[in-house]
Amino acid sequence: MRIWFWFIVLAFFISCKSNQVIADTPVTEPTRSDIEGFPQSWKGTYTGTLNIFQPGSLTPSQSVPMDLYIDQIDVDSTKFEWNITYGEDKVKGLRQYQLITKDRDKGIFAIDERNSIVLDAHFIHGKLFSRFSVMGNLISATYEKQGDIIIFEIHSGKEKVSGYTGGQEDTPNVGLYPSAVYQKARLSKVERN
Repeated sequence: MRIWFWFIVLAFFISCKSNQVIADTPVTEPTRSDIEGFPQSWKGTYTGTLNIFQPGSLTPSQSVPMDLYIDQIDVDSTKFEWNITYGEDKVKGLRQYQLITKDRDKGIFAIDERNSIVLDAHFIHGKLFSRFSVMGNLISATYEKQGDIIIFEIHSGKEKVSGYTGGQEDTPNVGLYPSAVYQKARLSKVERN
């Protein structure tokens, strides 16, 4: 009995200490100027590595170089170059997209892939979100600027429901969608050649 008492006391102190560490970790919140300055304040060239992860893995299954180039097309334009390059081959890997401002005050944008595909995008709390489905997969893309770094993330999985839960008594029926791939790039701002 005495051992259990000391074990519980020790567990209590450990949990108090770990909560303090979490509380002391600074959280960077976007400022009004961060939000009002988008997309102009994001202009520049960013480069890094895109890491691709599978479920259950801490190490990437694949890593490829990635660049993101953002620039206003002209002074009066609501369109921005939003060019993404994947891989070593800067020609074959180039995706020449455009970010189009639809309603800046409401955070409504679009990413025009310039091939008849135009994706909705929403700027919420300092992040640009885009969700869509393609070839049977649900995809969620996020861009977040932190100083001179842009964090790019993709989360994807099958569009088909893998099962349901809930739906009894007063609970709603909830569809389940499996997660298959997570991609993340930390892109640092660089001077463009």
